[in-house]
Amino acid sequence: MTHALRKVGTSFQEVEFRHRKFSVEEAAEHLRISRAHLFKLIKNGTIKPFKLGNRTIITGEEIQRVSAS
Repeated sequence: MTHALRKVGTSFQEVEFRHRKFSVEEAAEHLRISRAHLFKLIKNGTIKPFKLGNRTIITGEEIQRVSAS
């Protein structure tokens, strides 16, 4: 299980990978694919992102699900 550190006040907490949120660029990097290919996977429904304002966000859980298949 992969963890990252998140700053909370003056201390840090571990955050599981599946609970992290990633930009399109970060998600593509984790999946080792191009942004264009990631957008194709989003368009055909393989990856299910969510929108935060005008940003497209992909969860770590979604990245793990796609990586495992």
